[in-house]
Amino acid sequence: MIVECLDKKYEKIIEDYIGDNYYKCIYLYLDLKKYGFSNNNIKTWIQVKDNKEISTVILMYYTGMHVFSIKHDYNIKELCEFVKRKRPAMICGEKTIISNIYNNLDTSDYNIELGWVRELDYIESFNRDGIEKAKEEDFYQIAKLLYEDEDLGSSYKLEELKNQMYERNKEKYARNYIIRNEDEIICHAGTGAENEKVAMLSYVITNPKFRNKGYAKKLCSAVCEDLIKENKKVYLINYSTESTALYDKLGFKICSEWGKIFLNLKSN
Repeated sequence: MIVECLDKKYEKIIEDYIGDNYYKCIYLYLDLKKYGFSNNNIKTWIQVKDNKEISTVILMYYTGMHVFSIKHDYNIKELCEFVKRKRPAMICGEKTIISNIYNNLDTSDYNIELGWVRELDYIESFNRDGIEKAKEEDFYQIAKLLYEDEDLGSSYKLEELKNQMYERNKEKYARNYIIRNEDEIICHAGTGAENEKVAMLSYVITNPKFRNKGYAKKLCSAVCEDLIKENKKVYLINYSTESTALYDKLGFKICSEWGKIFLNLKSN
């Protein structure tokens, strides 16, 4: 049975269920720690077994769904029916869970991509000349840069992506660093979510005209340096083999397998 969590008592119940496994459901964990049930854009459910034990935690933020199960003892049929009813633009979680959902979803309009969760082990410093923090008026241009990328932008709507990034930055739940070429933002890196202990390096993107010049490495290094100074553990999610070399060089080690199922909103 899948039950929506409307009572604040569930915040502690879910937090205890996740425990030290937060890196296996990193965004779900960070969103719950930040917002609890107080954000209108967040909804949370648990799937429970006949003995009332939790088998799965499900969280939706805007149109993205995050799924986590410690023992992988979920009811896959019920879970897939739930996904089909909610029709999220993206479903994220551990590789095994996401692959299982994808193979049982019985619909042809979702794609799947597999990758890894990585934890920062060490960081190499670079010159910080030209790096600045994004301002409110920069978020549309940053979102457009991400949206126009074939891999990063396919499961987002431009305005929604801009609003998410702006909201998180305003609430100091994320940070955004950029490099400009005159008035044009040519590279961005930041955090997608963070709290006093944990941060997610996210939205790393370089304008195609300026790639292979070291901008992404320089920006990521600056973000990570600042996070380490604040005594935060730094994680990221890495899908493409192209970015794997960058994150290897930056000092990120694999700590978990990851996956996402997504709709291509640009073709809908």
